[in-house]
Amino acid sequence: MSKQFLQTHTISSAHITDIFSLAVTPTALISASGSSSIRIHTTATGTQIHADSAVEENPFPLVQTIEKAHALGCHHVCAAAEGKVFATSGFEGDVKVWEVKEGGEEWTLRGTLKDDKVGEHWALALSPDGLFLAATTYDGRVNVYDTSKIIGEIKNAPKVVQFETKGSFGMCVDISPNGEMTASGHQNGSVYIFNNATKRLAHSLSGLVKPVRVVAFSPANKYLAAAGDARLIALYDTQSGKQVANLTGHSSWIMSLSWNWSGEYLLSGSYDGKAKIWSLDRRECVATQTESEKCLWAVKWLPKSASARNERSISGRMRGWWDITSSRQRSASPDRASGRAKKPKAGRDLFARINGGSGGGDGRLRQDDQVAAEGFSFKGAGAKKADSDFSIRGASAAKGSGLARELFPVKTGVQVNGKPDLFEGRLGGRSNGRRRAEDLF
Repeated sequence: MSKQFLQTHTISSAHITDIFSLAVTPTALISASGSSSIRIHTTATGTQIHADSAVEENPFPLVQTIEKAHALGCHHVCAAAEGKVFATSGFEGDVKVWEVKEGGEEWTLRGTLKDDKVGEHWALALSPDGLFLAATTYDGRVNVYDTSKIIGEIKNAPKVVQFETKGSFGMCVDISPNGEMTASGHQNGSVYIFNNATKRLAHSLSGLVKPVRVVAFSPANKYLAAAGDARLIALYDTQSGKQVANLTGHSSWIMSLSWNWSGEYLLSGSYDGKAKIWSLDRRECVATQTESEKCLWAVKWLPKSASARNERSISGRMRGWWDITSSRQRSASPDRASGRAKKPKAGRDLFARINGGSGGGDGRLRQDDQVAAEGFSFKGAGAKKADSDFSIRGASAAKGSGLARELFPVKTGVQVNGKPDLFEGRLGGRSNGRRRAEDLF
């Protein structure tokens, strides 16, 4: 039996504030934070990480900084698998679509989606071909837009479809790799799967009774993983809608999930500061990486490439730092309780995470050898068969009760457009663009 050992590599000062979200394309890593800028790093250098290197190498050189992308900071970023489009959602309420021209290297703004209801949209997901954008709303709707029509500044853009739920805040959304399904997770613990072809609700899923912060389809579209404040990962069969497994091990909210390209492994990042890798075949944690107690907001598997034989991933925490961790297989008896490696070993795979931080993190970026991102497509891009052979059995439904009373605690009496300000005007010596993570999430 084998076990993953993770070796972490840290890049300091990736951002000056909390990094809330990550997105990857075949050649780029895009990070969004509490500051007004978006940063883009290249992943196409082919640089290998050496665990015994005395020099802090940066395998992802910064190639572009988009200044003043969102005046009050950005909380969500998503990218299309085809690699030419990404979208961002800012605290000021705007949703922006960015593009890179064929043969070009610089990302430019294509259009801004505005709405009469400031701050209506929250989480975002792009179809694999970049043609469709799904966005959740504060009143539980999931709006889908044609990105080709978001050019310039658009107010009240026409919707391709509007999926209705029971009205609870939409905290997360994802589009399946074959483009046939859209899933959303909500503050009241609800999870929904919609059929994109019929534009109807396919499944209303049970099992989570607390806020759902992330939903993620597996590469072969067979499973949907959902997680959040219940501190467990629920796995659902997308065809039957049945809950087929629970994965437990995190001690706090689960903020982010990402599947590897084959669907064999699932990566999770948590408020407890830990990144865990779960095996679908064994239905257990096979590796745990922890070097900080600061919240891990975002984790992503990086795309496989010709220059990187093994899988790579990236993750993000508080105070703008990246983690880069390398791993390799060693013969060992797995720690079934935690999956923690007793002694890090040198490796070639790459798994990274990013930490962001007005809440008091350490402001660095980390990468761990072992994680990669997979794409999605609204019209179907040929589903991979990778995870279809894995069977997951016998998981009891999640237990627990109660909902979070306040998703966004109001710290001041300031009004913004007639609504309470959700963040303080000044935190930690910084002005407006920076705010405490715990006040927002």
